[in-house]
Amino acid sequence: MRPLRLTAGAVCAAVLLTACSSGGGGNTIGGQARNAGGGGSDRTVEQLSVAQRGKPLAVSGTELTGAPWSSTASAKGKVVVLNVWGSWCGPCQTEFGDLQKAWTQLKASGKPVVLMGLDYKEGTDTALATTRERGMTYPSLQYGDGQTIAALGGNFGGSAPTTLVLDSQHRVAARVTGPVDSTTLVGLVDDTLSGK
Repeated sequence: MRPLRLTAGAVCAAVLLTACSSGGGGNTIGGQARNAGGGGSDRTVEQLSVAQRGKPLAVSGTELTGAPWSSTASAKGKVVVLNVWGSWCGPCQTEFGDLQKAWTQLKASGKPVVLMGLDYKEGTDTALATTRERGMTYPSLQYGDGQTIAALGGNFGGSAPTTLVLDSQHRVAARVTGPVDSTTLVGLVDDTLSGK
């Protein structure tokens, strides 16, 4: 069985497919994609069933502020959202506000979720200045020698932005290639939390 892939041109078909497989609830990925705005045709959304998920990812590194972080220690048992971004990346610029909005909503809900940015191909000072300028309250890991990105393995195709939603065992449950909007991201997280 192949993962469900959604592009802007296939949203209607995906909504119908999702409705058939999950009862058509508005909180499914199909429902979120139908209601999402601003994604554009350069966005692909994949949602993996539990049976399709691979081995858990172990991501660690140093936050832009200098604090160490590890998914296995700092986010044990939680859903983890990893967003690969760079200040030099135009599509990343379009999603910063949506990521912050999603994080504010998820944090206020008290759900066991962590959002971690992964800075890509730039220096720490530049990345830190961008997070401050954009009002990003969720942390990001330094690019450093690239080992943080390398830990994503084949789950990252080499283009930013890319967003991964890991389940509580830290297996990839969903992937968005291209800019993600807050509605879609919260929907993917909620689906993952509910075991979809």
